[in-house]
Amino acid sequence: MIALLAALLGGLLSWLILQTSSVPKAVVRLSVEASGDPRFFTVLLSPGGERIVYNTPSGLMVRDLDRPDWRMIPGTADASRPFFSPDGKWIGFNAADQTLKKVSLTGGGAPLRLCGGVTQSFGATWGPDDTIVFTPDNSSGLWQVPASGGEPRELTKPDRARGEKSHRFPEYLPGGGAILFTVGTSRLSQWDDARIEALVLGTGERRAVLEGGFSASYVESGHLLYRRATSILAVPFDLGRLVTTGTPVTVVDGVQSALSAPPHFSVAHTGTLAYVPQGRDAQRLVLVDRSGEARPLTPFLGFLAEPRVSPDGRSIAVRKGGANEQIWRFEIEREAFSQITFEWDNTAPVWTPDGESLIVTSTPGWTLHRVRADGSAAAEVLSRARGARQNPGSVTADGRLLAYSATGTNTSDDIWILPLEDGEARVFLQTPAVESSPAISPNGRMLAYQSDESGRLEVYVRSFPDGGHKLQVSSGGGIHPVWARNGKELFYRVPLEGGKLRMMVADVSAASPVRISRGRPLFEDSYSDFGLFTYDVLPDGQHFVMVDVDREASQITHFNVVLNWFEELRRLVPRR
Repeated sequence: MIALLAALLGGLLSWLILQTSSVPKAVVRLSVEASGDPRFFTVLLSPGGERIVYNTPSGLMVRDLDRPDWRMIPGTADASRPFFSPDGKWIGFNAADQTLKKVSLTGGGAPLRLCGGVTQSFGATWGPDDTIVFTPDNSSGLWQVPASGGEPRELTKPDRARGEKSHRFPEYLPGGGAILFTVGTSRLSQWDDARIEALVLGTGERRAVLEGGFSASYVESGHLLYRRATSILAVPFDLGRLVTTGTPVTVVDGVQSALSAPPHFSVAHTGTLAYVPQGRDAQRLVLVDRSGEARPLTPFLGFLAEPRVSPDGRSIAVRKGGANEQIWRFEIEREAFSQITFEWDNTAPVWTPDGESLIVTSTPGWTLHRVRADGSAAAEVLSRARGARQNPGSVTADGRLLAYSATGTNTSDDIWILPLEDGEARVFLQTPAVESSPAISPNGRMLAYQSDESGRLEVYVRSFPDGGHKLQVSSGGGIHPVWARNGKELFYRVPLEGGKLRMMVADVSAASPVRISRGRPLFEDSYSDFGLFTYDVLPDGQHFVMVDVDREASQITHFNVVLNWFEELRRLVPRR
């Protein structure tokens, strides 16, 4: 079927290109099979419309539109946010090792490193002067780097005093003298309410273009295109003055919505449009027993992650998606959500033992904050914490100490201990390996964590608070350790083939020295493994709260291509 569609697409494209300009070109709509996660999936047309690209976990797929076959680009596994060079002969992308790379589509060869420090790209654009402008992470401004590689240079800085969170989705305007970009602020709940601006590169001047949209680009028909909700809107645009000259009109409906994801549409200079159609909400909280039987707690919603059960077992703190991700509280008996955090991004909730507060990590900077669990007060910065990208893990039963992970200056994630009331943070475990997900046992004598010191993630336990005695708990892989509330069991998950996981449990003795049994399986599942915490255990030790993902509904199955779309665009939004 894919080959047939590809051949049809190639034949139609060739025929349409050969049509004379004096004859109105026919608008042709096609559907092309593909698969991917809408959080990361990008479909991209080359500027000249001769190539199309989309990303898969295995690598970038590219196809010349006059040929029937797709091919995978070697060395691009887990590549995200691809972007073309102006001549369409190169593709840049955010690599899995947090770098920006480029790869030739015509000359072969391995991808070339351009720069590092790109934690998660939120857009990149390649200019006619061979400069690449990009957004390297969730809360940064625009940066630039030569297309030949080099040291990146900051181009814009978000104005924190005005609540600016990030500048993202950059797009060069024709001629390369200005760039369109989206300004996100700390209180946005959806990108529909963001602001689109233009940056004049010669002077550094920022000009407001429009309010209420994101991910803008200029097309050769003379229009500015941008996203809002599940639509693409168009408005006539004056390139010389950098202003809109009409009223925005919806020109495409039913486009995949985006929380902080790719724009999900692309337009070539030739007038070809490609876009990803809208899917369904596909995540919900479920209660799972030790045999794997599940009961839904919520209907299917948008993005959910990191469920954490309150000390009394009556509420679940959970991370919900949005332009700024926030922590919400779900009351199990009332089946009701209430919002806890409201400004900047807040993720990775950890309850204090009294159930009155949560420790979270927040932007800008991903630092630790304490918030009231009922959302009634402003967040308190835990300023004595040390390390970059601080992620809370657990609090001792007496509420005095917090275990958290943070990135060191010359190391990966390390585990730190922070006194919550008085005293300085100290390193608990720091090695060249990644150590994360610290979980303090209920009796305060042990700390479980995950580490890749063996070459893959395994679960370990160390004596607490001294850290002197170490036991390996898992064998064959292990992630996300969680203690039973009585301290007699330790749960963890094991990644399996095909995206599945296995819930494991190990028995813990109260003897000294501590003895931990070999883990035994409880059930296999395909529940979400996204986030710092992927599940939690109820106080009864018999049930787990997990995030159920409707895989069929959540996966992209195809994208749409519209040939000669400018004919339709000019009819819908005529220029004066």
